[in-house]
Amino acid sequence: MKKASKLFALTSLMALFVSSFLMVGCKKSENTPTCSDGIKNQNEVDLDCGGSCQPCAIKYPEWGLHGLNLLFGNDTLWLPGTGNSFMAVVPEGSSLKIELSLISGFGWGYYLDSKVGWAISKYSNNMQTFDILNPGTSEVKIIRNSEADSGVILIKFFENSISETRRKILIWN
Repeated sequence: MKKASKLFALTSLMALFVSSFLMVGCKKSENTPTCSDGIKNQNEVDLDCGGSCQPCAIKYPEWGLHGLNLLFGNDTLWLPGTGNSFMAVVPEGSSLKIELSLISGFGWGYYLDSKVGWAISKYSNNMQTFDILNPGTSEVKIIRNSEADSGVILIKFFENSISETRRKILIWN
């Protein structure tokens, strides 16, 4: 009887040891995305984003080729000028749509030869959309339609989403 108890205890101890060894020795497969390890690995476009991870953030530089970037920051913009940049840096795998809606006054226009990287809808019902065509830097020169009058414009952002992700107000005076 004592031999059977010792054999059972030894077998149980060995089973516990083997299962512990297997659990400690298991590693994450190299093919499994690691979207929170602080390393750009697997198919990530940037550090822990893109590829199999969440889309990378879109960047809006403060200045572009045509002046202050209307998409930069979150605050209401008060602009005395007539022309500004409308610029975004969109990483691979990310998407962006911008919607402009006229709230009051005079609206906007854009220079045709400056609409690099954007698909721009026809202006209709005081609204117009700007969609990014390809990853990279896209910029267009936005101008005020009338220098004599002011205008208030709502800018809606759709970043990696079909739903609005943020908004801001542009006031030309």
